[in-house]
Amino acid sequence: MRKKRYADAFKKQLIALVAQGQTPEQLVREYEPTAQTIRNWVNAAQKLQPASELEKDRRIKELEAENARL
Repeated sequence: MRKKRYADAFKKQLIALVAQGQTPEQLVREYEPTAQTIRNWVNAAQKLQPASELEKDRRIKELEAENARL
């Protein structure tokens, strides 16, 4: 079976949704790629980001979680 190729814009869209807090398992219900494929895209994107961006993203997630608790 031939591997399906996805457009970069589509990959970025799913990566952004994961960054916003959705899990790959949630996205599988609405989109075609498997959860593992989405995780692979997220991991690859994180490797390309500078460390300061990763730290900023982590801090934003922490603050969003704190806001949700309040």
